[in-house]
Amino acid sequence: MNNPAPISRPGLTPGRFISALALAAALAACLIGGCKKQPAAEAGPAATYEVRGLITRLPDPRNAATNLSIHHEAIPTFTVKGKVVGMAEMTMPFPTAPELSLSGIAVGDPVRFVMEVREKPRMTYQITKISKLPADTKLDLKAPPEAGPGTDPTPPK
Repeated sequence: MNNPAPISRPGLTPGRFISALALAAALAACLIGGCKKQPAAEAGPAATYEVRGLITRLPDPRNAATNLSIHHEAIPTFTVKGKVVGMAEMTMPFPTAPELSLSGIAVGDPVRFVMEVREKPRMTYQITKISKLPADTKLDLKAPPEAGPGTDPTPPK
């Protein structure tokens, strides 16, 4: 009777031992909580609108929580979750993109601005571009701009 040839099993070489140890360490790190789902790359804006309006308040440079306030024209094409709902003319606060300069912009100036709207994870908006229009620009504003704190172009002392 012929005996079959023994099956050759390679031994655990130092290289394989190190690879096995690295794999075990990676699995242990995942089990302990090191492997978390990474957030998806931030999607671009759901919509971008070019709007005109009148500056009613500038952000207070001493208070990062303050926003730019603009009395803007109506935005008839404004959409929410894919449905056109429009936005009436109104005065509202606008956060600005960190790199946006408001140099040369003052309360009472007519401006053209770009507002980006994101819908996920929740609806947010910000101004990413702004430019001053000629002082005699006629805006389609029916309601007077709302007055309030910070509407004076000179900051308090």
